Amino acid sequence: MIKIRLAAPPDIKNLVEFGIKEKQEKEILPEIPANKEEISYWFAECIISSGNYVFLAEENGEICGFLVLSEMQCPWNSNYRYLTDLMFLARKGGVKLIRTAKKFAERKNLNSIVLSVSTKKDRSDKFLNHIGQYIGGAYEIKV
Repeated sequence: MIKIRLAAPPDIKNLVEFGIKEKQEKEILPEIPANKEEISYWFAECIISSGNYVFLAEENGEICGFLVLSEMQCPWNSNYRYLTDLMFLARKGGVKLIRTAKKFAERKNLNSIVLSVSTKKDRSDKFLNHIGQYIGGAYEIKV
């Protein structure tokens, strides 16, 4: 059974290892090498700073996905607030991560979640197109 929770600082090492492995296996931005120290620092910043949320998907105590979201305000009207992804990787639990993020956004009275794709894979586009609306190079999921 896949469980979703917010990440904490002790999760950083496992997040980095999972992320680098998925990056390599899925050939995500292969021209950009993964730097363990820098991505560890990035995850730490995301976990401890306000307005950022790192959701973990775990199965049998092992990370099988994560979704890093940042809270944003629309420049046209600051009352329109939304979550945007900084990074989303999942071997399993992707749908559950998004459902959890939607519930979280509803509780925070946010209007939508905006997700982007960087894998150049049809599967990612088909998945996000099924659950959201494609606008301006990203997928918007209404809350």
